[in-house]
Amino acid sequence: MDSDSIRSTLTEALVNGLPPVGFSLNRSGTGLILSRFPSPNCYLSLERLPRGPLSFMVRSYRSMNHDYESLETHIERCFKNGRHAPVELGNRSTIELSGIERLAISFVTGGNVSRKKWSAALVPSPDGGPYGLLVMFGVYVGARTNPRNFDVKQHPIHKNLIQSFRLENGR
Repeated sequence: MDSDSIRSTLTEALVNGLPPVGFSLNRSGTGLILSRFPSPNCYLSLERLPRGPLSFMVRSYRSMNHDYESLETHIERCFKNGRHAPVELGNRSTIELSGIERLAISFVTGGNVSRKKWSAALVPSPDGGPYGLLVMFGVYVGARTNPRNFDVKQHPIHKNLIQSFRLENGR
């Protein structure tokens, strides 16, 4: 596997206290810096520095529900504090990840010059367990760009990450 191919295995997830969901993706041509298991509940983070104008994260979630309300709750938990607050939830949609349409929500974090537009999707565990992956894509929009007019999923780097994302233990 080359350095641009990223794989997170079931064993790595378990060793790091995360739900046993494996996945892979390819970051070639992105210029994004990889951090594996950078914080609790996080499998990986990819960012373009400084201060991450482009971001991609795969976090865990635990819930029996894999619906829009659950997705909103998980987004708010991830971003309610720190440099990303406040969180404005936006439109509900879907994103195709690993060959299946996944529930997704767009949202904006931060204020003024630190605003970032995001899209997040729930990827329920293929084994049917009460957990899964929260996959998030972010792009810095700042104070001047109207985030409503910007589709994070259409950014060329995020499009490539979306297309290359695969679950390792099923769909």
